[in-house]
Amino acid sequence: MKKEKTIHIRVSDTLYERLSKSAETNGTTVSGYTRKVLKNSVTKVKNPFEEEDFLHMAQWIFTVRDESPEAFIFDVRHYLKIINKYYPFLDAKLQLIFDNVIKDLKEIIWDYKKYKNTELEFDNFYYAFGKEDDEFSFDYDEFQKYF
Repeated sequence: MKKEKTIHIRVSDTLYERLSKSAETNGTTVSGYTRKVLKNSVTKVKNPFEEEDFLHMAQWIFTVRDESPEAFIFDVRHYLKIINKYYPFLDAKLQLIFDNVIKDLKEIIWDYKKYKNTELEFDNFYYAFGKEDDEFSFDYDEFQKYF
């Protein structure tokens, strides 16, 4: 029999009491009840390349490269959320490609917040996405291999 993975977590006394009562009501152990809760609550994500929002984000990445090296801050925020949503489901190579993207986009958002209420208002704030002559660049060729 294949041994399952083990996760150890600490919970507050209140949460433990709730889990314990629910487990007792369901006629199982706290561990067994917790496994059941986790199994029912963890959503399974399909291959990100089959998800519409991920594909839309990928299209945006290539559009930015081909048409303009700049992106509006609202695009940056939106697509960062999508990258973070699917990041755990990407293979290690793709995660490495997106590591710099995540770091850089977070920095851009932080800069935007920092200067938002100053004379340097970023109403039409642009982000130079993946320019190869910058410190940060996006490996378009490696990313394209996944399609």
